[in-house]
Amino acid sequence: MIAGFEFIHVVPMAIAFSSTYEGRNGWRGTLRNTEILTIRDGKLLEAEVYFGWSIAHEAPEGGFTKPNGSGPSGP
Repeated sequence: MIAGFEFIHVVPMAIAFSSTYEGRNGWRGTLRNTEILTIRDGKLLEAEVYFGWSIAHEAPEGGFTKPNGSGPSGP
């Protein structure tokens, strides 16, 4: 379902690596996620995924959206 993606950050660690990427699809638009992948003996052992948000989202820079979905809020 992903039409394409672009890696924003790839950070190698001792037994894992972290990547942040932006993906595009036909039904939701653009999204951003971060994953920490642990690899051992050439095999994926664990994938920890932090789901981001749709881009563009309604939270202003330095702000957040209210939990009840009533719109943006600032610091």
